[in-house]
Formats: sequence, C-alpha cells, structure tokens
Amino acid sequence: MRSRRHRQPEDPYTCMSDQPRTETHAPIVWANVLMFALTFAAAAILVPWYGLTHGFSVADWGVFAFLLVANGMAITAGYHRLWAHRTYEAHWTLRLVYLVFGTMALQNSVFAWCSGHRTHHLYVDDEERDPYSARRGFWFSHIGWMLRKYPSGREDFRNIPDLKKDPMLVFQHRHYVPLAVAWCGATTSPFSSTRSPTCGAADPTPRKIPRVTIRCWR
Repeated sequence: MRSRRHRQPEDPYTCMSDQPRTETHAPIVWANVLMFALTFAAAAILVPWYGLTHGFSVADWGVFAFLLVANGMAITAGYHRLWAHRTYEAHWTLRLVYLVFGTMALQNSVFAWCSGHRTHHLYVDDEERDPYSARRGFWFSHIGWMLRKYPSGREDFRNIPDLKKDPMLVFQHRHYVPLAVAWCGATTSPFSSTRSPTCGAADPTPRKIPRVTIRCWR
C-alpha cells in the first residue's frame, strides 16, 4: 500500500512566485533617468571636448586613478562586504572613508543599497521578488531595474535593523543628495590646471600666483 507523503506548507517568504508579472509599464523614475543620461553625456561629450581643447595634466590623471580605486573600494569593501553582508568589522575612521567615497560613487545611500542587496540574496531565484534578477535579462539586472518603479524594487528597510543603529549611516541616508552633490562638486575645481586652448599644450606665459594669507585665531 502506497504511503501518503506529508506535504509541508509553503513558506510565503521563501517560495517562488507563480503569478505573472504585471509591471511592464511601471512608472518611470525620472530622477534616475536624468542622472544616467546627463552623466553619460558628460562622459561621452564634455570629457573628450575638454581633453582636446585644454588637455589633461598629470594631476588630472592622478585624481582620476585615485577616485576610480577609492569609489570602487568604497562600494565593494564598504557597501557590499562590510555593511550588506557584515563579513568583517571596521574602525569608524575606515567606515567614514567608505561612506564619503561610496556617496561620491552615486549608488544611493547605504540603507537603500544594502536593503536591496539583502533582498536580492533572499529571493535570488525568484523573478518577482529579486530587485535585479538576472533571469530577466542583462539590461534589466544592470540598468533597467533602476529606471522604473517596479514592485520588486520597492524599498523595505525592515531587513537592515543593524544598520539603523549606526548614526553615520542614518546621517548619510537623510542627507544623501546634498552630500553627493557637495562631495562630487568638490573634486571638479581644485585640480584644474592652466592650459592653452591647443590640444593640451602647456601655456608658456608665466602666471602670477596670488598670495594667500592664513590667520590662525587662538
């Protein structure tokens, strides 16, 4: 006689969804669309134009290389490994460095990034709940999920109670936009060099350096 197999009840938080997607025409997130469009236009048009008309100094290339590494490490070692997965502990000074350069990377606050990433790992096999499921294509998993308000990408910070206890992360989340604008803008002016408008050739005309007086009050 065949034994009746007992069927375990499905856990709604771990089982895969079997409902068809209804988010094809999700509302567009215009702030993200404009950010991607403007930064792409600047990288594709303004940067080459500046290089051809003014040239890039050694300091320019040095700052570029430094920020490339610093921003990448802040996201990889900070946002991802330190805060999202809690794979190690870090001194507050290192966390502050990660926070500054992670903000400059323009990948949203630590709260938003880590909450979404933890949701991604929880529902990695579920197309409906994974915020950037690879099953939905290369474009969606890398860019498309940020351009529309998909139900799968709805923010839910209940999965980051540990991060909410860090006052630095709370401050960054509350003031992310002004911090990103200020810190990114601070890197655009101090390293500009005097150039002639001829494909980066150095201007032989001597320039007078203004005297700067610094007073220290005691």
